[in-house]
Amino acid sequence: MEFRTSLYFFCLCVSISLFPSFTSPTILFQGFNWDSHSKGGWYNSLKNSIPDIANAGITHVWLPPPSSSAFNATQGYIPERLYDLTSRYGNQDELKSLIGALKQKGIKAVADIVINHRAVENGTCNFEGGTPDSRLD
Repeated sequence: MEFRTSLYFFCLCVSISLFPSFTSPTILFQGFNWDSHSKGGWYNSLKNSIPDIANAGITHVWLPPPSSSAFNATQGYIPERLYDLTSRYGNQDELKSLIGALKQKGIKAVADIVINHRAVENGTCNFEGGTPDSRLD
C-alpha cells in the first residue's frame, strides 16, 4: 500500500512538472486606446509596431471596432454600417494589410465587433446600406 501511494504521488509530481511544457501562454494586447481614432492611420501605425509586439511575446492583438461609426462615436462603438470597414482607424485595405502582417508573425487578430449598439442613417429606425444591393445591415 505504501509503495502504491508513493507511486501515485510520484506520478502526480511528474504530471505537474510537465504541465507547463504542454501549454503555451496566451498574451492578449489591446491594440488601441480611447484616443487612437484621433491619430489617423491607426492601422498603419499599429502595423509598424508589429516587430516590437512580436518581440514582447504577444500572441493576440485586440483590434478596435472596424465598422463605420456614428459621427459622435468616433471610437467605433456605435456602428452605422456593419459592412463598411472604413473608420477613423483606417480603411478595409489597411485593416487587411495589418491582419496579414500580424499573421506572418504568428500573432492572431481579435476583432472587437459591436453588434448590439446601432446608429441610424436615415430616420429613426431605418438601417440602410452596407451591401451593394442595399440590404439592411
